[in-house]
Amino acid sequence: MPLLQNIFNTLVLKLEDNLRNKEILNHKDNHIRATDTRTAKGSFQGEYGQVIFELIGGSQKNWGAKQILLSVCDGYFVKHPTKTYL
Repeated sequence: MPLLQNIFNTLVLKLEDNLRNKEILNHKDNHIRATDTRTAKGSFQGEYGQVIFELIGGSQKNWGAKQILLSVCDGYFVKHPTKTYL
């Protein structure tokens, strides 16, 4: 569940446009929780934009915020049975 929470939080924070990628990932309020080595604090080493892009746009392993939001708009939670939104 933390991954889904990270995806949602990233989308909302980027839409608000108040924090930069580095600030979103390292914020004192822990908007993004460590779900793997990529989202663990201090492990980014300049890859902030790439991590944020994967949380919003998805990757080969996980759906991103855009795909999940479109699925919910179609009335399904997390995964639509016939659409991929990619």
